[in-house]
Formats: sequence, structure tokens, C-alpha cells
Amino acid sequence: MNAITGASGLNLTASTNITLTTTMSGNATSHGTLTVTGTSRSPATIVVDTANLAILQLNFSATGEGFNISLINVTINGTATEANLTNVRLFNDTNGNGAFDAAADTQIGPALNTTTAAAKFVITNFQYNISTSGINTLFVVVNTSGASGTGGTRFSLSLNKTGDIQLVGAESSRNLTADANVTLTTPESVTTTIHGKVTFTGSNVINSAVSISADGISVIRFNITPLGEGVNITVLNVTRGGNASDGHIFNVSLYNDTDLSGTFNAGDGALGTVGLNTTTSSQYVFSGLSFNVPVAGKSLFLVVTTNNTNDVTFNLALNGTGAANLIGTTTGENLTGSSNITLTSTGSNTAETVSLSITGSSLAPATRVINTANVSVMLLNLTAGGEGMNVSVIKITRNESATDNDISNVRLFNDTDLSGTFNAGDTQIGPAVNTTSAGQYEFAGLTYNIPQGSRKSLIVVTNTSSAAATGGKTFRFNVNTTSDVNTITETTANNVTETLTTPVSNRILIYGTVTLTGKVLNADFVEINTGGFSVLQLNITATSEGANVTVLNITRTGTDYSTTLI
Repeated sequence: MNAITGASGLNLTASTNITLTTTMSGNATSHGTLTVTGTSRSPATIVVDTANLAILQLNFSATGEGFNISLINVTINGTATEANLTNVRLFNDTNGNGAFDAAADTQIGPALNTTTAAAKFVITNFQYNISTSGINTLFVVVNTSGASGTGGTRFSLSLNKTGDIQLVGAESSRNLTADANVTLTTPESVTTTIHGKVTFTGSNVINSAVSISADGISVIRFNITPLGEGVNITVLNVTRGGNASDGHIFNVSLYNDTDLSGTFNAGDGALGTVGLNTTTSSQYVFSGLSFNVPVAGKSLFLVVTTNNTNDVTFNLALNGTGAANLIGTTTGENLTGSSNITLTSTGSNTAETVSLSITGSSLAPATRVINTANVSVMLLNLTAGGEGMNVSVIKITRNESATDNDISNVRLFNDTDLSGTFNAGDTQIGPAVNTTSAGQYEFAGLTYNIPQGSRKSLIVVTNTSSAAATGGKTFRFNVNTTSDVNTITETTANNVTETLTTPVSNRILIYGTVTLTGKVLNADFVEINTGGFSVLQLNITATSEGANVTVLNITRTGTDYSTTLI
């Protein structure tokens, strides 16, 4: 210190001339500052149950010294809660490309599923070092929940104040969590709406072979399961495959599985346009629907009718996620798209139309005497289409007044020569049946094969009985319904519904017999002019029914035929 006195002009620089008292300041340590700039990475809408969704990018710039961050508070804003967001995490932009990459970037700190009372995800127990060179980047990453009610909730994530970041200077070792030391810029994401999604799971309910001219064949059952919110289905496009044309498959309809039984039945209600008969580019377009599916789920059946053409193949399917138009009931969001719709096994098996045609012809005579064997009653012509058929059961119904006591030994014979008449060359199929159940003769355990595209014939044969009261009884045979025949396809082993045409015989009247037994009563010689002597006794015996004798012709024999003799 130099001092010059004003009056003397002397230089007084000397310890004897200058006295210093507490002229030293305290020690001061300089520290740096931190700038945090947020950039929203959140989409306007996002589907429920989405993993690894980057919501907010945080760029850290340090000045003066580096920093160590050990806590970040992330606030959730909007209607969404911790039930709607899960697995909230911080990721370091390890590869420095400014974009979140779950495989390459490194998670720091724990994943959180719960918030504090202040709706903050408090991410702590980590140390993130920020250098003064360049920009350090963290991503705030979440999963959306699939919980019921998540659809329609809205959220944003933010750092509300500088105190939401706890940092210590790397050089100064000072806790610099304060407004003067940290600058926050746009530290909040845009608001995102969470919407639902839907899974369609198909269950094939059609056999690989189906009968021609069959109505109400359920092809596939769609189990529809929304997640996050219910949906309204407005359009379904069903694609038809195979070689069938519009004329082969018709009355294509959708039915709500009302009772959720998993089986198409009379209680299920039709949905939208019932009975589509034409396609557009091989698609049945069900439009104008308003089918509401709650988060509990519902099911639909796809039902068709086949025409009378054999050997036609078809399958039906939802070919892609664009085949369904869905609107979220809460968000009003159009959910059509691969990220919102999942299709699982939504195509049916390929089915072939097959047939067994049974056409009946009566062979029955108008009458037949009691105790007659091998009475031909009915001819059944069986024709297989599509593939070969095996008939295992045939039930022949007896009608009219005859009972089990009046006819017996009912049999089926293969008309070997296809002559249409019963003869010695025909072979019996199955056992002879003598008794009925509910008026039906059941022939079970058969293995009667009809090759594809060919015809075979069966002749129904019976015996008439001589039981008391059989005379005067009538009967006819018929095959009542398709359920009285069991037919299995030869290759695919599917049950077929038969087509029946005039499978009934004419009526047969069983009549009894009358026996006349004569006994000679006259002597070998009779005097002339003898009157009132017995000549002949006639014993008349009726079997199975009584008889009224209306005419009796007595023939006289001998050597004299003159009228004067007797």
C-alpha cells in the first residue's frame, strides 16, 4: 500500500505509518449453473397396454462445473392416475442420437408404479453425472396400463419446479437445488389421450364337410375382447375363399351369441343386414352396424346356408385389421388399424359341400296274406356327392294299425344288381329286426358304403305274421327324418345331413285265410225217394280274422246229372 500525505508530501509507506485492522475478506467458492430444456415426445393419442413410450426428453447443459443428479420428481397431470400409467422410468440417451431406443439406451434409477400424495413419481437412488461438455439427455419413459377404464383418460408429465431436480456441483460439492442455479424451459409433455384396443379371437365351428341345402350352418365364432374401453362395431368385412361363388353360399349373417353359450341356437339374435347373398371382391360387407361390446366382451357367430351343389369348397375369414371398423365408446377414437386390433385365428377351416341323397320308391303290394315271407316293401336309392359316404344307422318307421305281432323279420337287403326288385342275388345288410322302439325298427352298427358319385340301393323286406287278429291290419314303412339316418363322410369323417325324397311306401293290407275241410256223411247206397239225408259236412276255419261266406258253390259228381235224380 502506498500513501502520500497531502501537507508534507512525504511517502508514508511503512508499517510505522499505516495500521491495518481486519482488512481480509472471507474465502468464496464459485459454482456452476444448470439449464434443463424439455421437449415433448408424447403422441396426441396412444393405445392402452403400450410399453416403452417416451413422453418427455430432458436436455441438461452445465456451465461452470459438472453436476451429479440424484433425484427427479415427475408429476402426472390430467385425468390419468397411477392405475393408468405403469413402469415410469428414466433412460440415459446412451448412444447420443437424441431419440429413445429401449435396446441401446440405459435405464437409470428404479421403475415406479406409484406416486406420492402430490401426484409425483419420485425417482431417486441413482447418480447421473452431467459434464460441462455438450448436452446430456434423459428420457422419461412409461407404459400405459390395460386396466378397465384406462381408455379415455388424459395425461401429461412434467417437472413443475427447479426443486424437482436434486443436484450437487461436481467441483463445488454444493447442493445447488435452487431457482437461482437451475433454469427450466418447457419441462412438460403435450397432453396424450389413452384409447382402447380390441382382440378378435376366432373359434372354428364348421366341419371340413357340410351338407348341401343346409340352413343355419355356423362357420366361425368371433370372441371380441376390448381392453381399456368398450367399442362399437360399425363395419365387418368377411372374405370368402375357396371355389364357391355367390350362388353356392348365401344367407350369410352375423348373430350375437346372446347367451354366451358358445353354441349357435335359436336364442341368438341377428345383427345388421340378415342374409347377404352377394359379395364385393369376394367380401360380404356388413355395414351400418351398431354393435356395442363392453370391456367384458361379447361373441358373434357367422352363419351361412348352402345350396344344392356338391363338391364346392369355401372358407370365411376376417382377413386383416382393416376388415373391422371400431369406435371407442369413451374416446370416440376410430380404432381401425393394426396397432389397435389384434386378430387371432379369425379364419374358418375350408369346408366342402357333400351330400347323401335318399330317394324312396314303394314296392309294397296293396294286400298280402298272413304268414307270407320276404315281402318287398320299399326301395331306397342312395347317391353320394362330394365324397364317399358310410351309413351306420337307418331307422325304419312303421305306420298304420299293424303292431310288432303282425309283421316280423324286417330286413335290409343291398340291391346288388340294382334291378329295383328283391331277388336271390341280393345280400342282407345288418341283422333282422323283430321289435320296434317308438314304432321304429333300428338298424345300427352298419358299414354300408356308397362311393363318391355313385348310387346304391337298399330294399326293405319283411314277413307277415299269422298271429291272432293280424288279418285286417295295415302298415306302411318310411324314413321319417334325416335324424333317422346316420351318415359319415368316408374321407373327412364328418356327419352329413341327408336329403330325403318320398321315403315312404304304399299301404299294405294284411288279410287272413279261410280253410274248408269236408267230411262225407252219406252211405254208399241210398234208396230212391229218400229225403233229408246228409251228404257232406263242411268245416270252415278262419285264421287271423273272421270271414263272411257270401257264396258257396256245390258241385255234383256222378253218372247221372239229370235234374230229376235229386
